[in-house]
Amino acid sequence: MRRKKEKRSKALKLVLIPILIGCFGLFCFKLYKTIKNSIWDGKYQINIAIDTGQFFLSSFDPKNQTLKILQLPENLYVKIPFGFGDYKIQALWGIAKLGAPIKKINKQEVVKRTLEDNLFFSPDALIKINNFSVPYDFKFDEKKVKKIIQPQTFFENLDKLKNLETNLTILDLVRLFFALNNVRKDKITVYNLEDLNVLEIIKLKNGTVGQKIKNEKLEILAPSFFKDWQIEEEGLKISIFNATGKEGIAKKAERLILAFGGDVIRIGTQREIIPKTICKISENKFIKSYTLKKIRKIFHCKFKREPTEGREDIILMIGLDY
Repeated sequence: MRRKKEKRSKALKLVLIPILIGCFGLFCFKLYKTIKNSIWDGKYQINIAIDTGQFFLSSFDPKNQTLKILQLPENLYVKIPFGFGDYKIQALWGIAKLGAPIKKINKQEVVKRTLEDNLFFSPDALIKINNFSVPYDFKFDEKKVKKIIQPQTFFENLDKLKNLETNLTILDLVRLFFALNNVRKDKITVYNLEDLNVLEIIKLKNGTVGQKIKNEKLEILAPSFFKDWQIEEEGLKISIFNATGKEGIAKKAERLILAFGGDVIRIGTQREIIPKTICKISENKFIKSYTLKKIRKIFHCKFKREPTEGREDIILMIGLDY
């Protein structure tokens, strides 16, 4: 009888041990993927675009413990790149989701490029909360934002995370939650785009009235919303050259780089058209710079070490792939 029990015990171990090892291995693999796919280390500024039915742009600086939020109006029209055309900002996510596969581009890239081109805001993260809507006449302020990021409010609305679409990993969300929870109310600033005198009224062909951004006015104000302290601290000098053969590309890139605190010393046009965007650096010490990392992330450019003729530390040559 005892021998039979011992045999059963051994057989059970032979079955269970591989299963346990397999489960542990699967857990480790998923943990590794989560860490590898993490887009925020909790140290540097993170820009987040949030769509709850109402659109918000937010910028969190963990060093100075500041949170800035820009609320966009419901009737704001933006030009969606890649040939989509002009639409209300609230339609952006849906158009990106449905249209991107047809054009064989990433839906998140459509949202990202739209915000960069129209609002000079380059998001690191995108959050879309489905089946949840904030009325457009609802005005946020610092007190309301602080309440939203409190643990009690977070856990009360935990079920809504099931309807969340985002490129943030679970690790990123946990980091962000605990970091935001430490932000004081006096360190939170909420802006409404309608109150900043950067919009103009437009009338569409069908008689609909909407609003459009005045680029020259937003260009002046954008750094006060989105400036990155690390970029400003490094103080690297940047030159931008348009090598696409299309007009206005260098100026568009300049507005975006100035908005996050970059020091652009000149822009120009290159006659030779290049297929791929390139970043050139004047010295090897800039390879690991935060500024170069930020520019490469936005413009998807490769870099090479090459002596520069002027005073710039980084040269951005924009190719046809942008």
